Amino acid sequence: MRLEPFITAGVLVAWAASEMCAQSPAPVGLSLLANNGVIKPITFYGNPPRFISEIDLVFTAPAETADQGIEPLKKFAGVSDLDWAGTKMVDEDWRATGKTFKRQRFYRNAAWMNSDSRFTLSAVTAAGKRIGPEIRLEAGRDDLAGSGDMFVRRFVARQIANGCKSQGNCDGAEFSTQALIQLRVNKNPNASAALIPVGAASLELRWSQNPKAIYKVGINHATESGAPSGYGFELTLDLSKPSNGMYFAPNESMTLRPAFRDGRGRELFPDHQMPTYAQFVRDDVPTGLGYYSSRIDSTVYYALKHREANILVALAGPLEKLRVPKSILNGERLLDSEAVTATVPADGFSSVFTGLPNFSISLGPPAGMDQPITDLVTLKVPADAQPGTYVAAVKSRRIFGGEALNRAGVAFFQVSTTAATTFKPTTGHCESCHQGATAFGNVLHGVADRRACYGCHMGLSFEPDNALDFRVHSIHSRSRRFGADVQKCSVCHLSPVTGPARGLLAHAGF
Repeated sequence: MRLEPFITAGVLVAWAASEMCAQSPAPVGLSLLANNGVIKPITFYGNPPRFISEIDLVFTAPAETADQGIEPLKKFAGVSDLDWAGTKMVDEDWRATGKTFKRQRFYRNAAWMNSDSRFTLSAVTAAGKRIGPEIRLEAGRDDLAGSGDMFVRRFVARQIANGCKSQGNCDGAEFSTQALIQLRVNKNPNASAALIPVGAASLELRWSQNPKAIYKVGINHATESGAPSGYGFELTLDLSKPSNGMYFAPNESMTLRPAFRDGRGRELFPDHQMPTYAQFVRDDVPTGLGYYSSRIDSTVYYALKHREANILVALAGPLEKLRVPKSILNGERLLDSEAVTATVPADGFSSVFTGLPNFSISLGPPAGMDQPITDLVTLKVPADAQPGTYVAAVKSRRIFGGEALNRAGVAFFQVSTTAATTFKPTTGHCESCHQGATAFGNVLHGVADRRACYGCHMGLSFEPDNALDFRVHSIHSRSRRFGADVQKCSVCHLSPVTGPARGLLAHAGF
């Protein structure tokens, strides 16, 4: 039976389009990390359309024993052809690393950093022939808010001095230099997605600022049905019931279970058994879940902070008392079964957190790397916990089939009372910039609920800018793409503030 006599042309087109949409999978992001031009091979499961979600090109010159600034980097293969005119040191950072100190100096304003540029991604056969559509990405400018296809654009260089004898004295230190080209959070992923042909054996990434270079990544094709899980990443947090059935008491233990799922809601670890740390170190985690890695030398704003994959589980409250903690956590306390991150006497509220796996494994001796790890975490309600509503939170990162996603989960519980209490934020207007593809649920840790931030973001002895206010000020004041006046407190603060803005860098250091 023929369709034409019974279906008008317009209806037929609509029917055909709906059939195509029903058969076409949702676009999947592609994260590309190149260290000195080398990108690890990627296995594609099935053939969904792809868009570029992250590009990180990292060039690290060999370490030197003399302090030459970033001159060794300017001569290093891979970045020596870039236009370094105008380079300026804009920021310096010191932090304790055991008995010595680490100094970082950050450089911007080079012509290649400021200029508009673009990336193209091509599929290539084993014979070297380009096939299929080219995926193009506009990088925009460093000094123009909203320019380019990506929400975050950070082109910088840094010098790292390890082993400084004291703050201000780097005699005898080891000096390394890096150039970092970082783009992430595609503002219009659906419009930029394209199919990678199944005949492609590799992808070639090209950058207009360095046209001689080709960053190549091998790809393997596997069926979706044979995949260890699916694309997408969802994270929720389940809590045990209090012993009295109504609310928890101070010092009472609770079991928290982060439930890691793919985009179809299928659990990654239905039997509660997670990969060992040794498996993670060997890159032997089929589901792609990430743990803490010492291989990522990250720094707020400037370098690869989004690629940190340490899983943290925290609880904090009561909600109406939440604020930036004044306490500073000694790094040695990370090895405890749980670390106290805020107390009532010092901070006005209580919070504790732990790593998953615990940092005694990820930071401990190699002998512990094969310890079994489950997704069941036990934390005690702090002894000084005040009555009210508390928030529990978990954050994680997963890279599966080339797709990188940061996600978080939150849950709420009562302590010492059934009466709910309410969080009263002192900052706001965030959604003026963070909306749609760039909303909080898609950036940072992938958590839309700001109440989840306070349990983890206190100052650390080795990372003072982990404190929440320090971090927010650091990121927004260093960006030349932030569209508002960062010196004007009322842009974000809902009431007058007193005291200096910690972490603020006037005029992005220029």
